[in-house]
Amino acid sequence: GRTIAETQCASCHSLDPHAASEPGRPPAMRDVLLRYDPDVLAEDLIEGIQLGHADMPTFDFSVTGADALVALLQALPPPALE
Repeated sequence: GRTIAETQCASCHSLDPHAASEPGRPPAMRDVLLRYDPDVLAEDLIEGIQLGHADMPTFDFSVTGADALVALLQALPPPALE
């Protein structure tokens, strides 16, 4: 999951487990599951459904890849309460 996040997500989504996203930027990886149910996200990644916004590329994930990325997201520390 980490390799997928680093190669396909990190150019837009912060992988820093403690940094907040900058205003106007995509959410940090640790915040993605605040927006998506993990099971739905995995299914959507496998099916190639466009997520997020029009500028976000469409990815082709295998079941293993989608599950690995979602497992990484679930392992990241939750966002700090503000």
